[in-house]
Amino acid sequence: MGGVNRILWVLMWVAGCHLGRPPATAPAVSLGELKAAVVEPGLRDALGKGLADALATRGMLASSGAAVSLEVREASTRSVAADGAHQVKTVRLEIVVSLVGPPERSVVLSDERSYALQAGRTLDAASARAAAFAALAQELTDQAATWIRYAPTPESP
Repeated sequence: MGGVNRILWVLMWVAGCHLGRPPATAPAVSLGELKAAVVEPGLRDALGKGLADALATRGMLASSGAAVSLEVREASTRSVAADGAHQVKTVRLEIVVSLVGPPERSVVLSDERSYALQAGRTLDAASARAAAFAALAQELTDQAATWIRYAPTPESP
């Protein structure tokens, strides 16, 4: 074997050893309790479906294992801008994701989304608000599934 071939083999071996950590193994989790004391229509269903879909997509959803519970801490809407015929509103969603099982962990996730309305169109306002909350639920449950998979577990003494 020539000197150039040896150098190439060594470079490939070194690169192969240092390209990053191996992917984390996906923990098997089950769906736990969903606490949503808010009256926002459809939010509870959007969170439950979003979490189930996010976990199933990553191959983490099982009938046994640590239970994942969600709690809606805040679901609010506020006006941020208005002129004569238009309004801009912002919805905010904050959830607590808890992994119940050894070891117990939790994280608070929150996000906001704005949407525009024409004044006096209450039907459009309700559907725009529902769509904004559904999008936030999808985004936050996706983040929750990523956190469950990659968050470090606390060391036991």
